[in-house]
Amino acid sequence: MSNFAGLGKKEIKRMTETETTRLSVNMNAELNSQQPSVERSKSKVWTDRLKGSAKILFAIGIIVFMAKQGLLNFEQLKMLFEPLVFTVGLLLIGANFFLVAWRFRILLLAENLKMSLWEANQFTLIGGFFNFAIVGGVGGDLVKGYMLAKKFPRSKMAAALCVLMDRVIGLFTMVLMAFSVMVFDFRRVWGTMQLRAFFIFLSIVFFGFIIFLSFAFSNRLKKSPWIFWFLNRLPMSHHFISLYDSIMAYGDRKLDFLKAMSVSVLAQLSSIALLAWAGHSLGFTEVPLTTYFIGGPLGFMAVAIPISPAGIGVGQAAFYFIFNLYIGHKSEVGPAVITAFQMFSLVVGLLGGLIYLNYKGEKKA
Repeated sequence: MSNFAGLGKKEIKRMTETETTRLSVNMNAELNSQQPSVERSKSKVWTDRLKGSAKILFAIGIIVFMAKQGLLNFEQLKMLFEPLVFTVGLLLIGANFFLVAWRFRILLLAENLKMSLWEANQFTLIGGFFNFAIVGGVGGDLVKGYMLAKKFPRSKMAAALCVLMDRVIGLFTMVLMAFSVMVFDFRRVWGTMQLRAFFIFLSIVFFGFIIFLSFAFSNRLKKSPWIFWFLNRLPMSHHFISLYDSIMAYGDRKLDFLKAMSVSVLAQLSSIALLAWAGHSLGFTEVPLTTYFIGGPLGFMAVAIPISPAGIGVGQAAFYFIFNLYIGHKSEVGPAVITAFQMFSLVVGLLGGLIYLNYKGEKKA
């Protein structure tokens, strides 16, 4: 029997109007509740755009300032476009991208994420492009992480960990390279107050990495109760414990880790070789090779700070300070060689942009 049986037309009409009014009120309330969220979203977009624009202007400002002060000679950089200089430069930066891709693939395979070396090169080239397109020297990592999450939707944590470990191993290689050369040239380093401060800082970072690796490779240390006591007291402790377990799992894959480290050393050597080639080609023949081995890694660490696209501007200032500190007198070599490195990286990175536009990755488990 109908629910409306026994009701008159007026009662039914009144009930219908009441229900319509109630639905209208609920819909308006829901829309009003969503409006602040939409407004916050728009506000965040504009805030991000303003921050990005400010950082780009900051980078341009540093470049212009250094050029006006005679610290960066663009006329001199024209020598980089001579056929031999340009060809060797492209070969060295190409080797660097290839070795970074190889390291990345080693870490992916260690997590049972299957990817060909060709596709790993595609990911690396795309990351190189977005290092320039997104503010900061790590913008490419964000894009690589996003693309990996789409390719391996059931292994997002493992994919994110690969990107993180790739960055950590790259950073450790920079520290190892600079620290080793400073030990080799210890008398000169310790005799200069600023270089001594850099050495102490690098020593702390280097031995911090050693302690971290000791935990990763020692079954007894990484299962120490006090570590889990500490992790359990952090906010969202289960996430930190999961991340800790995932990172420590690399201790069970010593061979993969050593492979990645070896390839990373070769990648760092190719970067330093490009800096030295650019410096020699631009006429800075008096600069000792040790300067590139110390100034290069330290400068690259500064470039990784997310202040400007691909570290442009920040890199020039950092390389100017570090190179001149080690050389012992004012010179344009630092800004010149990092500008050359960024120029060659941009040329190869543009290829990554074209690959990204045409990339069609298949989803895997």
